Amino acid sequence: MEHRYRRAALAHPVRQGILCLMLDGMEAGAAEIAAVLAEEPGRIAYHLRVLTRRRALKGVAKDPPAPPCFRLAPQALWARKMLAEFGKQDRDDDPGGRD
Repeated sequence: MEHRYRRAALAHPVRQGILCLMLDGMEAGAAEIAAVLAEEPGRIAYHLRVLTRRRALKGVAKDPPAPPCFRLAPQALWARKMLAEFGKQDRDDDPGGRD
């Protein structure tokens, strides 16, 4: 059952974009991620909550007045594997490499 929820969590392109940023060890808050992905911070905050609930991301403690930051959770190996699967599916759907 958990596998299905995890797959659903990663099926959204915004959440895939967030995780791709985090794969390189990035720690960032909603505003920083929103700027990189050209999305609204509120929308990013929602997706960060979903990814945290599925244990793909982990909150990083910062000084109390600072907004929360997130990073890839240590146990999120499953997220790396699923991102690779989604990437392969995208390439299979577009064999010519066109967008």
